[in-house]
Amino acid sequence: MNLFIQRIEEVNQGWIEVIPFNENLIFLKGEKGEYDFLFKNQRDEEFKHQIYEPYLKRADVPKFDDEYHFKRWFYFEFKGNRQQQSHQAETEYYFSGGKACDYSGTEELLKRSLYIDYAKTLVDLSSSIELPKFQKIRLENGKCLMVSDLIPIEDFQAFSISNPLYLEGRADVFEQEGLLDNLEAVNADEDTSLPVSLTWYDVMAFISWFNRKNKVESRLLTYDEFMEVSPFSEKIDDDSGLNFYSPPLKRILNGETSFIGQPNEEFEYNCLSFYDEKGDKIFGHPPYMKEESFQKIQLKFEDVKYLEKHELRFIDSKNFGEWLNDKTCVCCKTLTGFYNYIAKPTPVLDSTGKYKGRKTGFRLCYELKD
Repeated sequence: MNLFIQRIEEVNQGWIEVIPFNENLIFLKGEKGEYDFLFKNQRDEEFKHQIYEPYLKRADVPKFDDEYHFKRWFYFEFKGNRQQQSHQAETEYYFSGGKACDYSGTEELLKRSLYIDYAKTLVDLSSSIELPKFQKIRLENGKCLMVSDLIPIEDFQAFSISNPLYLEGRADVFEQEGLLDNLEAVNADEDTSLPVSLTWYDVMAFISWFNRKNKVESRLLTYDEFMEVSPFSEKIDDDSGLNFYSPPLKRILNGETSFIGQPNEEFEYNCLSFYDEKGDKIFGHPPYMKEESFQKIQLKFEDVKYLEKHELRFIDSKNFGEWLNDKTCVCCKTLTGFYNYIAKPTPVLDSTGKYKGRKTGFRLCYELKD
């Protein structure tokens, strides 16, 4: 950049006269009469308010998810050079020892580098209300959390009754774009006290409704909080010997479809089983089929085993996971992410984990004021 500036200053061509008009508008005049103008805070692109379209409206996103708030703040209120700040945030990350495998994305790095100024715009989400069925837990960092058990199917049924418009919009997305898992198929258990399995988008809509109803600002646990409050502690790496299903590959030759490989009949379900449309149990993972057919297959709990800590129940299974607050989830028994890694890449947010023979539930927490 210094060399570029030096070369520019050495030549006479290309210089313009800057003519201020008012606080919001300036004109640029060239030596041969050329002109242009600039508006204050002009952007190359219009700000997008509905960042989770078509899944969620902005009103369905709880306050703890500050992605929209940060995007809006960075777009309208940040006074520096955005490109330069993005470059500087990445430089700071790698020079401070950050690794590519732990890379959390440019926006998260931006948020860290600007956090002192950005944090001034955030509101306190803690509460003095102690809701029933929440356990009070004092963390090692001194923070006091109110933590719920896994949210059951019956609670989501109550949400569904209160929010018919959300479900209608969800059905439209499912029908038009083939996105989002069929919730009825993954929550068909007769025992509605069992944990509900939802996509990340459904969880956000539920939390927004729950917060309005109970006048708190609940959220999902962070990964570190989950590690502290749960009974699981030993990380298992990718060489643990666990069997994970790999579907057969689809091959089309001369217009005919066939599949390479066979379904893994030894795939271990560990508290979950598939059932076909007739109600017959499927042993092993279902064979490859069209998405429409797969969505009709039910995934139910079977012989669920729990572990307890802090009077909270956790499912003792590598095929059940919990959503966490940074758009990740963790499989309870293995403590790995959606794709079986210790690292935490973003999972498929429109999936419940069904395609991998899993269910993904969630529990709520909120910080209690001392």
